[in-house]
Amino acid sequence: MYICHLTVVKNVSILNHSDISPFTFILYISYDVYNLVFFLTECSSTTFGQNCASQCTCDFSNTQSCEKTNGTCYCNAGWQGVNCTEDVPECTNDPNICGASAICTEQIGSYLCTCDTGYEKDSSGNCIGMK
Repeated sequence: MYICHLTVVKNVSILNHSDISPFTFILYISYDVYNLVFFLTECSSTTFGQNCASQCTCDFSNTQSCEKTNGTCYCNAGWQGVNCTEDVPECTNDPNICGASAICTEQIGSYLCTCDTGYEKDSSGNCIGMK
């Protein structure tokens, strides 16, 4: 998301460019002695909202992204919750996730399928009887 700011100044040289974020793009439109200056700012990956002034509350080790308009966290696979801090219980949610010949074990942010005795994983990851 980009946040747009409009400033009208009489002399563009009064703008202090050292105060401008590296995520800011500037467009000058001159008319007579006045200049319209548009500041187009892209929020960083951890901020959102007007002037990018709000901090995202996501756990970024478990998060794909933070929505730039409202701060909504989009979780990585295996994570859920408002801030992406809750582990998805894959084995509980889908008792057959590993198939009939395997045991599902919860992992942090994931799960592990272990084949029953006498079975092995094929190239697709399914447990099949050993030959």
